[in-house]
Amino acid sequence: MEMATKQDELKKYFLDPEKSGIKAVFDTVKENGLAVLPSFIPAMELEQLNNEFEELVKTRNRAIKPFALEKGEGVGILRKKLKSKDFPATADFFNRPFMHVFIEHYVHPTAKLNSKIYVVRDVVGTTTYANDLHFDVQKCLKFFIYLNDVSANNGAFEFVPGTHKWVEDIRRSDKASEITFENRELSRQLPYKEEDVISLEAPAGTMFIFDTDMFHRTGTTSMGERKIMRGHTYFDEVKDPDPIFAKTIR
Repeated sequence: MEMATKQDELKKYFLDPEKSGIKAVFDTVKENGLAVLPSFIPAMELEQLNNEFEELVKTRNRAIKPFALEKGEGVGILRKKLKSKDFPATADFFNRPFMHVFIEHYVHPTAKLNSKIYVVRDVVGTTTYANDLHFDVQKCLKFFIYLNDVSANNGAFEFVPGTHKWVEDIRRSDKASEITFENRELSRQLPYKEEDVISLEAPAGTMFIFDTDMFHRTGTTSMGERKIMRGHTYFDEVKDPDPIFAKTIR
């Protein structure tokens, strides 16, 4: 019964941008911290992204660097240095006009859209700090895509809606200076109940947009694998006096 209730609640965050419009997507993220766009990527483009995924996780150059995973694979990409002739589907996807419009209004007109892209394969045994419920020390907006079907069995993203507002209050308070990577435990000392956590189970081609001040975590992969791509737009790359844009990397 509880599982059915959570899946019903999850549907509240599912939107069709063509029918609802970008403002409805924006308002949903602003209010809840997240909006889900199911079946956002058409089959042909999804196939292209999956093909490029397999190439990207093996590529090493000035734009594409691996990061340590005991199990699984992952690379971080500097979007501006990604050659569109080599990875056209990925380069195009993370530079879409609607994304520019979205971050202009949600982050800042001068924000650098998806300055970093992460491409990750989680497998059974993959563990990272992101498996703990947390908010990101370095606040950002993420465009996150599932390249394969994702369930609770293979690492579905988990979140607590609305909690980004609690973190934003801290960022604008005298405790803001305590949010640092050296003091990462602060981002894990959170007021929540486990029953508040929702698992974002969704099919391949789903994209969701979320504010990383919302409490979230990567689910555990107990079978199969999870293939994802995500673009990061960082608030602290913006020059603005509002404390929400304060540097978190000293």
